[in-house]
Amino acid sequence: MIEKLAQLERTHSELSQRLADPALLADHKAYADTNRALSEIRHVVSLRSCSPASAGTTSCSPSPTRSAKSCSGASSVSKRSCAAS
Repeated sequence: MIEKLAQLERTHSELSQRLADPALLADHKAYADTNRALSEIRHVVSLRSCSPASAGTTSCSPSPTRSAKSCSGASSVSKRSCAAS
């Protein structure tokens, strides 16, 4: 499980680097695909970066704008974070 999380972090880093590449902007489909893939793993990677010591900090706290309504249509990963909020 830890290795899968580490792989997600590596993938997140690679996708972020791709989005910073000006050449990617020329290919709208590749840009959209990359952005979509990044958004699918962004939440998991952000949770992974939160340690128990930083659980109360702003970067690890649930979004104050997240409501029960926005959580109802969330993915299973997002629903777990909604339950915690």
